[in-house]
Amino acid sequence: MNFTLNGKASFIQNSSRTGAGGAIFLSSGTLMFTDNVVFKENSALSGAGGAVYCGSGTVNFNSYVIAENNESSLGGVVRANGIVLNDGRIFY
Repeated sequence: MNFTLNGKASFIQNSSRTGAGGAIFLSSGTLMFTDNVVFKENSALSGAGGAVYCGSGTVNFNSYVIAENNESSLGGVVRANGIVLNDGRIFY
């Protein structure tokens, strides 16, 4: 599955208590965020990818802010096979 989000979006204080991807979980495919996306204070309490988990795919970010996301095993912010970052900021 492929997913593209055009326009502004905020993912704030989301949580996955029993798995991966605090804000977004995609088992395979491509995620593309094209403009002004914010991921803040998301968590995966018993899995990987505090903000985003993309099991066997790629995540593309354009114009982004990622801050204060956490997880319990791998990928505090994003867990994916490939990540493309353009024009953004990451804060821990």
